[in-house]
Amino acid sequence: MNWINYPWNKGRPLIDLNRAKKIMEENEIDALVASSAENIFYVSEFIPFHLRYPPYGKGPLAFSILPLDGDPCLITPHIDICVLKKTHPSWIKRHIFHFGYIDPETIWEPYYIRGLENVEVNPNPIEAFVKIINELKLHKKIAIEMDYLPHSIINILSKKLINTKFVNSSDIFKELRSIKSNEELERLRKAYEATERGIKTVLEIAKEGITEEEIANEIKINVIRAGADPIFILLGGGKRGGYNICWPSRYKLKNGDVIRLDMGVVYKGYCSDASRSIVVGKPSEKIKRIIDTNIKAVENVIKAMAPGVKLGKLFEIAINTWRSLGFPEYERGTYIGHGVGINDHEYPDIRPKSEIILKPGMVMAIEAPLYDINLGGFSVEDTVVITKEGYEYLGPYPNVPRELSTISF
Repeated sequence: MNWINYPWNKGRPLIDLNRAKKIMEENEIDALVASSAENIFYVSEFIPFHLRYPPYGKGPLAFSILPLDGDPCLITPHIDICVLKKTHPSWIKRHIFHFGYIDPETIWEPYYIRGLENVEVNPNPIEAFVKIINELKLHKKIAIEMDYLPHSIINILSKKLINTKFVNSSDIFKELRSIKSNEELERLRKAYEATERGIKTVLEIAKEGITEEEIANEIKINVIRAGADPIFILLGGGKRGGYNICWPSRYKLKNGDVIRLDMGVVYKGYCSDASRSIVVGKPSEKIKRIIDTNIKAVENVIKAMAPGVKLGKLFEIAINTWRSLGFPEYERGTYIGHGVGINDHEYPDIRPKSEIILKPGMVMAIEAPLYDINLGGFSVEDTVVITKEGYEYLGPYPNVPRELSTISF
């Protein structure tokens, strides 16, 4: 999960509890369980300290348990005690802390709880989980993150809870997180405000002789000043921009170079993903034609976005725009857009022939880039939220134009 400064809501869940419980009722699920940092955060707005380093494999287990009936519960390592009890409480009030890693025999010295002896503690996370399930009598069907947890953990839980059927909760969380609440949308808007500040930084300082690294460092400073934290900055000038992954280097920009900037930030747990092609000086006719076509492809996709539209249709629009405007061999083998939220890239992707449909509340980043290692990289990426009537921009457009040159600033 991408985060630096801890996000706090203090008392209001990010997850739509009504939608979650409706899905649970429809699927006869007694409890919805999160184990990954992203989904624990989504359910509880709490991030277990050790889960901030993905991919998780050998660290302590953590669970947020949302029962269909009864009070939710957080199970987390004892290192988190002071966070939950003293400084940043979750809206979930029941907490069980534990000392053990995946191996139930591994026990930590419990010095973190000195002075907090009234907290609920269990020696290891497996026994804490079993305790809650038995206490709440959740013995029919439990949805748990099978795509995330090691199979060994699922096997242990199944042996200890022999009357309980475990099903996968991963797709449930994808569906729930794909529809954003007003609180989530507000955080996303703030993330894009900081992103826009970062893009404008390039326009302010990019010139012949400056290095990619120097520009990237200034972007980081201005993103932080805007109240967010950088996640990634891909920044390549000239031919380097044509590399799919172009981390900033000591390459010095030249007049006529195209800077491909692709960046993301995080604000209170919610991310942005945006890109721009910025020309140092005046673009050549060839470069201008590529950028104009890139812009048109993104615009055409966004104009077609509305509830009920299939994602596969949007993919076709992007490809056909490029081909109809003079690039008949244009291909995009992966996607031309994706969801944005707790992660900068999340469900759903806009892929070929996808039958997934747009729904109000979905937040989608649209991109249809062209990478040419002999010429440069060209990418415009804007994000919208789907509304009942169509769509609304979150950013960077219209606050940052799609066609950018340092001579116009």
